[in-house]
Amino acid sequence: MAYEYNAMSKMIEILSEWARKDDVERILEVHLEVGEYLLTTPKNIRSNFKLLSKNTVAEGAKVYVRKRRGAMACLNCGYIGRGKKALNIRKGIKVPSLTCPRCGGTTKIVQGREYVISRIKFKRKGSDLAEEALYDS
Repeated sequence: MAYEYNAMSKMIEILSEWARKDDVERILEVHLEVGEYLLTTPKNIRSNFKLLSKNTVAEGAKVYVRKRRGAMACLNCGYIGRGKKALNIRKGIKVPSLTCPRCGGTTKIVQGREYVISRIKFKRKGSDLAEEALYDS
């Protein structure tokens, strides 16, 4: 999907800029949290990351993907939370229903459409030691 490609492209750009500023030679691991309302799979994320990280500080990095729970807000009754029923969107992709579980009304997504870098493992220039950092993206 084009959205995944664009999101991973931006992520590589962010990681490369961070690495440049912090004197990082190589990114070894990237831990991502991916909103459950993004219609994607860990396999798609990893393949786009691999493609886009070629010839960058992140080339060869292991990518770990964890789902980030979503939330919706009902436009009718004000409920904020999760849907009850999982819908099969595509093979391997299930998302909660967007119908309000309280009143059946229309909702809008308020959380669950984001990519978040949660942790990075890396090596600094001139060091043999791997370091880890929590990343506040």
